Amino acid sequence: MEKQPFGQQPIDKPAPLPGHQLQPDTALVEADVTVFAEWMDAELEKLVARWIHLAAPRAGRSSHGRGLGI
Repeated sequence: MEKQPFGQQPIDKPAPLPGHQLQPDTALVEADVTVFAEWMDAELEKLVARWIHLAAPRAGRSSHGRGLGI
């Protein structure tokens, strides 16, 4: 900590410029996204139905005769 010479006033920091400080905006209102969420769920179901066969194509097959010893 630097000591100020006797008789001199400490140098204050300059005042912050306008716009350089963030102020919370309490007037924001959340948009209703239920319609979008329902649409997104339907699109996701279509996508899963289209590509489910690639997720685990051999999952339904039996493992007999593979020599795994299980």
